[in-house]
Amino acid sequence: MDTNKLAMGCRINIDKLENHDSNHLSLIKSGQADIAEYFYKWIGVDKPESNKDYTNKLFNIISDLALPVNPDSGNAYSLNEVRELAFNSIRSSAGKIVNLRQLSFQLYGDENTITDFVNANGVEIDSEFKYDAKALNKFKRIEANRDGIRLAFSRGDVDQRIKLSADDPEIITIKSKKLADAIKEQISLQ
Repeated sequence: MDTNKLAMGCRINIDKLENHDSNHLSLIKSGQADIAEYFYKWIGVDKPESNKDYTNKLFNIISDLALPVNPDSGNAYSLNEVRELAFNSIRSSAGKIVNLRQLSFQLYGDENTITDFVNANGVEIDSEFKYDAKALNKFKRIEANRDGIRLAFSRGDVDQRIKLSADDPEIITIKSKKLADAIKEQISLQ
C-alpha cells in the first residue's frame, strides 16, 4: 500500500499486540501537527515515537552492539566501518524503510542479532520504520587530518564523545577510555 499521500495512519503489529508488547503501533505521518495531535488522541497513543526517534535509537543500537566480523579479512570491523555499512544499507533500502531483521542479516549474517539486542535491553523501537534522513546522517563519518593529528568519527559522536569548545576554538575534547588507553600504551612503548 502506498502511504505517501496519507496525512496520518497507524499500522498495528498483531503478534506484538497479542504478546502484550507496548510497542505494537507504528505511526505513519506526513508532519501535519494539528491532524497528528487529533489522530494520537483518537487512537489512544500516550507517547508517540517519531521516525527521527527510531533512527536515533538505531544509531545507539549499532554503536552498542558487538562489532561484526569482516568476512573478507576475518577481523572485526571498526565501529566507524559498521556505522558506514549500516548507513549505506539503510540509504539503499526501498521506500526509505528500515527493517531491523534485514539490516541485522546484512551486518551480522543473521536476522536476530539486532532484534535480540533490542529485546534484551528493553529498547522500544519498531522492527520496521521509515528512516529520518537528517538523523541518519549521524552514521556518516567525519575525517580530519591537520597539524599531524588524524581524527575519524561518526557525526553521531559530536556533542556526545567529541566536543568542540565554545570558549576556545583550538580545544576539542574527546571522551573515550579505549582511545585514551591505546594512546597511553603507545606512549609507554617509546
